[in-house]
Amino acid sequence: MDPPPSSTSSVPQLTVSRSLEDEGDFPAALGTTTTPPALYYMGSTEPVAIPKVPAVLQNLRKRSALTESASRLCIVLVGLPGRGKSFIGRKLGTFLNWRGARCKVFNVGKYRRDVVGTGTADFFKTTNSTSTNIREQVAQMALDDMFEWLEEPIRNMAETDDYRDVQDSVAIFDATNSTRARRDMIQRQCAERHFDVGVVFVESICDDKDLLEENFRQKIKISPDFAGMPFNEALKDLKARVKNYEDVYETLDDDGVSYIKVFNLSAKILANQIFGRMSKVIIPC
Repeated sequence: MDPPPSSTSSVPQLTVSRSLEDEGDFPAALGTTTTPPALYYMGSTEPVAIPKVPAVLQNLRKRSALTESASRLCIVLVGLPGRGKSFIGRKLGTFLNWRGARCKVFNVGKYRRDVVGTGTADFFKTTNSTSTNIREQVAQMALDDMFEWLEEPIRNMAETDDYRDVQDSVAIFDATNSTRARRDMIQRQCAERHFDVGVVFVESICDDKDLLEENFRQKIKISPDFAGMPFNEALKDLKARVKNYEDVYETLDDDGVSYIKVFNLSAKILANQIFGRMSKVIIPC
């Protein structure tokens, strides 16, 4: 029987004469198909060259384009009426302000009420071209104000200041944003700005019937749209409004964008392409 290996035997060392970064494929650079012991036992703080594997670099480039560590972030809420979007928006705003960031919620429903007052479910029918145009216009008004607010710290800077040193600013765009076309429009306008604006979509999904009924009761209780309306009449109108949105609703399914899905008010969280410094802090919230 062979004797057991000596406990004093040293770990085999591997000498690499050239940087792995210059060698292309990782195993080929080392002349082996297994992880070399010298690298395996390295401490976590010791630098290790990253191989230039095309697929890896391509993924890293894609990653760097998503929610980069910009000092301005736009959180776009997504979801049907009565799913707790405004609650999530207020909670995020309180948390981010506590962390020291400038944060403001831009509620498109408030802009709509300022322009046309409250409206019944018929106002939200996609077949109503007049009301559809109004809703698009008030959404653009909210976006314009949002960009104005995001740009304000930059305008107030001295010419010699570095815009990257300004206080973090997070705008929360609170609306249903229920179609892919609307979300593409928001992302396109953010990209067209001359200052960096990261975009993260936060979709609230609720399929728990008891929770949904409670959400409806709370919405009827606090929303100006239902002020003075009998409860049963308001509930009927709200459910009709939801049905109008359901007819055109498109859930977030583009894995090429950054999004967070919140199921039943945080019973489950799904995060996709969330990499930036500011983006990652909102997930625990």
